[in-house]
Amino acid sequence: MADATHIRAKSPTDVGTILSAAGRDGTPVVPRSSTGPARIGRGAAGGDEILLDLSTLDETVVVDRRNRVAIVEPGVTFAGLEQRLEPEGLRVTHPLLPTPGKSVLAAFLDREPPLVPKYHWDMTDPLLCAELWFGTGDRFRTGGAAGPGDTLEEQWAAGMHQKNPLGPAQTDLLKVVQGSQGTMGVATWGSIRLEVRPQLTTDHAVCADELGPVADFVHGVTRVRICDEISIFDTAALRALGQAVGSPIEPVAEWTALVRIGSLPFLPEESLEVQTHDAAAIAAAAGVGLAAGSDALPAGFLDAALGVTSDHRWKVPGAFRDVFFLSSLDTAPRLAAIARERWVGLGVDPATVGTYIQPLDQGRSCHVEITAFLDDSTTDLHAGLDADMPDLTRELAAAGAFFSRPAPAAASSVYARCPDSVRTLDLVKTILDPAGILAPGRLWTRSGK
Repeated sequence: MADATHIRAKSPTDVGTILSAAGRDGTPVVPRSSTGPARIGRGAAGGDEILLDLSTLDETVVVDRRNRVAIVEPGVTFAGLEQRLEPEGLRVTHPLLPTPGKSVLAAFLDREPPLVPKYHWDMTDPLLCAELWFGTGDRFRTGGAAGPGDTLEEQWAAGMHQKNPLGPAQTDLLKVVQGSQGTMGVATWGSIRLEVRPQLTTDHAVCADELGPVADFVHGVTRVRICDEISIFDTAALRALGQAVGSPIEPVAEWTALVRIGSLPFLPEESLEVQTHDAAAIAAAAGVGLAAGSDALPAGFLDAALGVTSDHRWKVPGAFRDVFFLSSLDTAPRLAAIARERWVGLGVDPATVGTYIQPLDQGRSCHVEITAFLDDSTTDLHAGLDADMPDLTRELAAAGAFFSRPAPAAASSVYARCPDSVRTLDLVKTILDPAGILAPGRLWTRSGK
């Protein structure tokens, strides 16, 4: 495939100009904000398309300590934002091991799962408002950013801080664009809800040979909003994570929840002590122990695994295949077993198939990610897994998996399950992108109606 025409946006208004021209010519446009190799193939453009590079828009427009909000352009990475937030005593909840060039705005537009379930109230979190450009070249600001006030400065002067995602009126177009993988609009900035950085933290592990007791622990601590980062791994996934961060780890049980407890802004020592005591009681009631990190984890393991400033890569592009979806904690093992059995049947070593579960939405749901960590020289095996992906996706969906952000290889089979949704999406896209130039065909095959 020939290389796409690569255009770097120099300003937000550039995006509108480019989209207007592309709409007149009927030239497809694929936006991309992150830099470096794409992990799952999003942001790839072919020779007849424009690759709209937004990584040059890399300003953190504002960091508001009092209102705990930041406004970032698409080129701002997690590492760059971390440097800006640390002196303010703030942090942003982030996905597991974001790559060095990963765009903050792109991650949250794609609903990548953050690590702190107690601060995850809705699937849009922590994204609040955004400046969007539709396929017509028109600009639209969502939520509290819609006004009154033509500029952000005017809104700030009036005491508005772009924290309400609903609006103007009762519209919520950010939800239409979020998860659309560039097919519904292009964001040139977004407001992100921040959290106060804990002064003190303690690291722990909760281990069991069955997921049930670990899930009971997660439900218990998220219900009363204690514990910060909580991520669950089976043995293969945890070993792969340890190798990625240069800290080999040998799991003591089939399932391990990595847990970090952070102090509250006031009385940090007392708050940490109370949370740890309560978390240990909840773990005991679930039939598991809350092991201290120093006893169960290599030194510095959680700092590396939960960090945002390193060059660690959990998954090297080309050397893995994965499938991910939303589920509940109780059904996650059954769904993971479906993928494992199919892949083992195709020749994958079962010891290399790992499952990562990220509790979300106050512990009410979870992101499930099953990965085959492969040797990048086994090209025939890769091709077999790719060919099987549509059938695997259909089987998982029939068993209860919900694909809210399907990867390219899974998208066609996911959307084929619901023709009514495709017709509705077609109608919305006709309004927002009448020429059909934004990432055409990335998620569904148009119904033609």
